[in-house]
Amino acid sequence: MKELLKILKTDIMKLKSSKLFWVHLFIPLLGNLLFLSYYRASKWGDFEKLSAYIQVLGIVFPIMISIVCSILAQQEYDAGYYQNLFKFGSKIYLNYLSKLILLIALGFMASLIALLVYYFGYNLIGDSVLNIKQYIIIAVILILSNFSEYNIHLFLSLRFSKNISIGIAAIETLISALFMTGLGEGRWYFLPAAWGPRYAIYYLNGIKNYDLKLALIISIIFTVLIFLSVIIWFNKWEGNRLEE
Repeated sequence: MKELLKILKTDIMKLKSSKLFWVHLFIPLLGNLLFLSYYRASKWGDFEKLSAYIQVLGIVFPIMISIVCSILAQQEYDAGYYQNLFKFGSKIYLNYLSKLILLIALGFMASLIALLVYYFGYNLIGDSVLNIKQYIIIAVILILSNFSEYNIHLFLSLRFSKNISIGIAAIETLISALFMTGLGEGRWYFLPAAWGPRYAIYYLNGIKNYDLKLALIISIIFTVLIFLSVIIWFNKWEGNRLEE
């Protein structure tokens, strides 16, 4: 644990010279500006506006994950062709865990900004529907639902390239949007990118049924398998990368 904290501290220090923090800060603020500006003139109901906002937030999450994972991977590549990932610590996988924890922490921060700014901003033009605690719960749901996506795109960004990671994320986003309709029934829980918007909307609508229970079981199994697979790969990885 001490070794992991030491590596994590080093990664946090690197944020001073990285775009990662500012990306996580400004994108949710920009998103709120666009949505709240539109909602001010829209005739939709308060609940419909919130539902649409949460769905869009969940659907675009994989794209944002692929972008920040690509930034981090490129940063490590430029700093020494990934060799710095193997210099610190006796347990190589701790370097991966440190990067993963950092990205998830930043992602949670961005989720909180996106939802809390919406909460306070929308209260100026209407009824925000939920209380602040419920907005925080939705942020937790979104970040936990995308744990597998962070592992998938960190792997793709490190081993392959940003184009592959972002390209796959774009396909995931399109399918995830389709899976928010009836086309996703019985299928959405097999696509990690669809978990975030689905679980968030289920929470918003207070849905608790067999479909949700089955989805949770499948999600947990997939999450564990993906995480362990990436950890095993990283331990055997020698820093080679498929160039664009």
